[in-house]
Amino acid sequence: MTHEEYIAAADWSDLYSTDPGAVRAICMAAASVSPATILELGSHRGLSAAALSLACPWATVVAVDLGDEVPPEVRIAHYDAVGVPVVDVQCSSADYLASSGEFDVMFHDSIHGEAAIDEYRAAWAKTRKILAIHDWEQVNRDIGLDPPPREQIAHIDARGRITAILWK
Repeated sequence: MTHEEYIAAADWSDLYSTDPGAVRAICMAAASVSPATILELGSHRGLSAAALSLACPWATVVAVDLGDEVPPEVRIAHYDAVGVPVVDVQCSSADYLASSGEFDVMFHDSIHGEAAIDEYRAAWAKTRKILAIHDWEQVNRDIGLDPPPREQIAHIDARGRITAILWK
């Protein structure tokens, strides 16, 4: 199954699911830089992590979630059903970022808004190629990423949620 087939077939109706168009844009951006490693922070049901794994089957994909809304067993069963080797980690995104190394591509969909700015900066510092941030409209200002992104695109979904894709 390709990531396009998966995105077309998956149920994205959950209020907390990222818009499939945004997931498609993140997958395309990720595949364009041939990442060895991908990190998703805030994997919820695991839909976008599965799509990223299908889009970049050569990459190691790690998905981090607290497991407070969707138990890890649900995500793991989903990854198994889709046939993708996603590494599922149950902890906070801040704790994982503090203890992890760098990743080629990161998708941050954990905490949002002003409370997330320090975490966005920490994610940017550990991103080698691309950082995607869901619900970017909740910040709506320059957050002082260093170095500044050399390129940025935004996907706006039907609910007005913005996913920013930032290149180093």
